[in-house]
Amino acid sequence: MSAPFDAKPLSIIDPMPLGFVVTSPVNLETLTKNNPPGKGKWWALDGSNRNRSDCDAAFAAMFPIGVTTTTARTLAAAPVASGIIADSSGFCAIAAAGTSPLQTSSTGASWSYTGSAFAASTSPQQIIAAGARYIMCGTAGDFGNETMQSTATAVNLADKAVWTSNTGIGYPQDKRVAYSPQLALSVAILYNYSVNAAFSMADATTAWTTRSPATATRLGVVWTGKRFIVTTTTVGLIQTSTDGTTWSDVYHPNLGNNASAQIASDGAGTVVITYNNTSVDWLHVSKDHGTTWGRALVPPETNVSLLSGAAVISTPNRVEFVNNKFVVTTNNTSYAPIFSADGKSWFIEPIAARGIPSITFNSLAFKAGVYCGLTSAATAAFTATENTSMFRLPGSPATAGTSGTIPTYAISGTQYIKVAM
Repeated sequence: MSAPFDAKPLSIIDPMPLGFVVTSPVNLETLTKNNPPGKGKWWALDGSNRNRSDCDAAFAAMFPIGVTTTTARTLAAAPVASGIIADSSGFCAIAAAGTSPLQTSSTGASWSYTGSAFAASTSPQQIIAAGARYIMCGTAGDFGNETMQSTATAVNLADKAVWTSNTGIGYPQDKRVAYSPQLALSVAILYNYSVNAAFSMADATTAWTTRSPATATRLGVVWTGKRFIVTTTTVGLIQTSTDGTTWSDVYHPNLGNNASAQIASDGAGTVVITYNNTSVDWLHVSKDHGTTWGRALVPPETNVSLLSGAAVISTPNRVEFVNNKFVVTTNNTSYAPIFSADGKSWFIEPIAARGIPSITFNSLAFKAGVYCGLTSAATAAFTATENTSMFRLPGSPATAGTSGTIPTYAISGTQYIKVAM
């Protein structure tokens, strides 16, 4: 017979830090739920919803998004690109190319076109807020060789009458834009096109000025709070500029390349890059404005199978910074998006799965307590409200498995995580 459980071994794990995980055949949550401060508290990793007030604040801070409640919505038209923005007036999302390429909603619940028509074949690909105006990138139709700008609110952007053309770029290719509030400056690149040109435009002007970084095929651009960073298709190469005028090539051996690379920043030094590989269990992260780079692993529970290594960001679609959080979306209905407050520690909240199973989303915006997402399923969209007083505790990874007919490992017990000191 085995000896009866002795609570004294708890003294071994009491000093462990918040977030430390142990596997135990004994229910540590029951044993420690009434512990006084200093004795530690442990919860089972069971995927349940928990109150932030029931654990240490430092532990709750590890979970950047609350518990979401999601409602399915229907767009006015299926988008041809992943793009949605929000301001205090509501949401604006990219629609199908043509005379009504934008659609708007005050709440995210119902969508429509309003106002005068765009030229046929107008095809928006990106809209960003740039100071007191919006800048829109795209191809054909009213874009011609330039970008467009508007000072209207989001719910009025579907009206062609509120948009005017910028000048100075002169290329028909698609473009990407980033904005620096510190410099009051926008920077544009030609998307996935090899050329030795980038462009800058100050807030007070409507014309782009050509700059001359070294020739590269550029993919994305962000402002980090200190410099602009451009990703390229060249292995390890990014291009940087502190003023939007003078550019430098910078090589980082840790960085890869992919024609669908996505980049986002919080504007305070943290930068995240993801690549659209078939199965990726890490992200590139910089905490110092792109000076040094490391890899951040996705949560272990994201793996559908620990044996195959399939990760939640299988076929990742975008990385964005929304409502003070990084989010990586995916086109794969088997996986959930992941969120991070700092770019280093990532957390799953099945924002689209709460009430709507097996839905994915490509782009996310936030307004007045409501997230709104565009999905990869024709006109499907969703809105989600967030209970910030709660969070979803992760579930345990698989504890046993086989490879063919050969067992690879087996662990007895339940996993518990330390939630209070």
